[in-house]
Amino acid sequence: MNQFNIKQHFDLLKILTVREVSARYQGSVLGLIWVIINPVLLMLVYYFFFKLVFQVKFENRYGAEPLDFVAFVFTGLIVYFAFSEILSKAPSLIHENVNLVKKVVFPLDVIPLVSVFSACFNFMVSFSILIIYQVCFGTGIGWNIVFVFCLLPAFILFMSGCSFFVSAVSVYVRDVSYIVGFLVTAMMFLSPVFYSMDTLPSDFQVIVALNPLTHFIEFMRFIVNSRSVPPGELFAMMYGAGIVSFLAGGWVFKRLRNGFADIL
Repeated sequence: MNQFNIKQHFDLLKILTVREVSARYQGSVLGLIWVIINPVLLMLVYYFFFKLVFQVKFENRYGAEPLDFVAFVFTGLIVYFAFSEILSKAPSLIHENVNLVKKVVFPLDVIPLVSVFSACFNFMVSFSILIIYQVCFGTGIGWNIVFVFCLLPAFILFMSGCSFFVSAVSVYVRDVSYIVGFLVTAMMFLSPVFYSMDTLPSDFQVIVALNPLTHFIEFMRFIVNSRSVPPGELFAMMYGAGIVSFLAGGWVFKRLRNGFADIL
């Protein structure tokens, strides 16, 4: 690790992330275009059912503007899908990169980060499609949409910590993959993806608020459905969760990584 400086780490991370994104669609006819097609198709499905068929409406708790339910749901899904993608891949990351793990000078920390930045690429593509939808079919967007760039660092820290922790522990405990599978499913219901916090009983609001993912979703919904600066408490909760996750996950990864090559 000491033989790699910051620039080499960044360059390596960039190369591996591009390779990861490209390899996912390698061999398909449309290739990387699927990165755009998938969220567009999903958006069309939600538009058809929620706006045309059921005509679902929610009160906008984020601002005075009308709330578009399609954008409301899709905003939550963007965050959840990124979380799901990273966490689902984490248990097999080290096992799938044995050739890199056994290289003496390879910075193992980069492996979990590749999946994080790959998911963030998909996140930003989906977010761009959401903006286009809001402008063309929804309630429009405000200047505060730029606050997504305040969300990204916290989200990257949070998910990096999760990826560090799960990928490291999975090398020693194979059962982690089954636990993660359950957790990913449970988090869809424990996060306000398809519902508003206001619709929950007060006791359940407390439970859902303990879920770090909730604050990222609420922050995203605020900047999409309002025209003002997000509350300071959302910044605090996001960055608090991000820093704690990154430090804790990084510490576990650092403690366990020396034994990876021996076990694999």
